Amino acid sequence: MFGYWVNRPEQYGVVEFDAEEQVVGLEEKPAHPKSNYAVTGLYFYDNRVLDMRRMCSLQPGVSWRSLT
Repeated sequence: MFGYWVNRPEQYGVVEFDAEEQVVGLEEKPAHPKSNYAVTGLYFYDNRVLDMRRMCSLQPGVSWRSLT
């Protein structure tokens, strides 16, 4: 799992840690975040992603799923 310290954790999925800094929970966009660490994604793509990029414009609402 990857986390990144953010200023406004209530806008993200947030990691909760115990006293030993072990992950004990995740919460999506909490009103009262238990940490400032947002869950980040790690994505792996093959070269087809370059072809997909050429087929669309990156505008709000464009979904990669619609291209697969």
